[in-house]
Amino acid sequence: MKLPQSISDKFNPLPALSADRMARALATPEKSCMASILACWTRLTARESVENSAMATQARESDIANALDPADAIDFTDSADGWFKISPYGVFRGKTPGRLQHVTEDSGNAMVGEFNSLLGSLGRKFRGIPIYHGHPDVDPEVWPDDRRIGKVTKLESRADGLWGYAEWNSLGEENKREGWWIYPSPRWDAPPDKTRFVPDRLISIGLTNVPRIAASDPIFNSQLETSGSGDTPPPTETETDTTMDPKLIRQKLGLPPEATDEEVMAKIDSLSTAATENATAATELETVKTEKTEVENSLRTREAEITRLREEQNNSILGDALASGRITAAERPAWEAKLKGDKREEEINSLRAITPARKNTALNLGDRRQERATTDNLREEVSNAVTKLQKDEGLSYAAAWAKTKKEPKFKGYFERTEA
Repeated sequence: MKLPQSISDKFNPLPALSADRMARALATPEKSCMASILACWTRLTARESVENSAMATQARESDIANALDPADAIDFTDSADGWFKISPYGVFRGKTPGRLQHVTEDSGNAMVGEFNSLLGSLGRKFRGIPIYHGHPDVDPEVWPDDRRIGKVTKLESRADGLWGYAEWNSLGEENKREGWWIYPSPRWDAPPDKTRFVPDRLISIGLTNVPRIAASDPIFNSQLETSGSGDTPPPTETETDTTMDPKLIRQKLGLPPEATDEEVMAKIDSLSTAATENATAATELETVKTEKTEVENSLRTREAEITRLREEQNNSILGDALASGRITAAERPAWEAKLKGDKREEEINSLRAITPARKNTALNLGDRRQERATTDNLREEVSNAVTKLQKDEGLSYAAAWAKTKKEPKFKGYFERTEA
């Protein structure tokens, strides 16, 4: 920051004056007032840059932090008194890994003292602590809108934290009505310290739309800012910080640097939803594949069983046709092929329609009648047994026939019919 030209021109010779001559030079009321303004201006600029002031001898660092609790949102209701909690007391994570921010009642008192000192020195010329949307004074790429929306004109260190009284301009009044940005994020600085960052001056307030959750990293953080030599105090605290750069997060998500927190969260939610849907689809696909394999195995088993039963039934039908004289042994292979074809049922009906051939061999009619009667009885018993199995056990004809063939008492009958 540079001095206003009017002040710089008016007091440019002062550093070369002796103490007596400076006192005489500032003896008039006008010059005395201007000296007070110059002193206050120097105090302001000295803390932000050693480039424009010989009074700054040590580099200072600055950082920003968010409110820790959603209850710390600014009350924009009509009944509110204008005061809001800038920050509670506590230890907060900063941008530099291991570099924690220690905000205590003592540091709050120091910030209030600094504020009141400027207020007392500048009076009506003091514009107050600026309030922005975000932190354009830290990273204008992320927060390009550097217009003030209000200012803090009073500061108090209370038992539960640092409080400020806000006065809003037209932009702030619009935000107040709409409730877009309601969480305060203070930017402050502190003298260099090897072990702790303890702020003693409030620089600005940035309003955000997302509170910081307890035990998490700040939503917005600036890099460690130093002036003068540029040396960064080495962090000595043991806690590891995992804070990511908001710009890098937006870049990785394919979003522009000016993307809002709502857009960032919406993008993360969409990616999370897509990942969940993909995982669910993959699981469902594996389930379908497993069910398909089980069905195929079941079909193969049933087809094998059907083939076996058909072969047994074909052998029984052919044996009966051979025994009754409807076919000869030489004709059996041809009929076996026919019963295995696509027109099996038609071939079975054709086989049963064949008239049995007469045999020329002389027979003992008595024995023949007895054998025929025995065969007829057994055939009837077999038929009854098959029917009973179908009825009692719910078996198909082929399955009942196959089970009846295994009965020892019907062994002779089946051997004769299949001979």
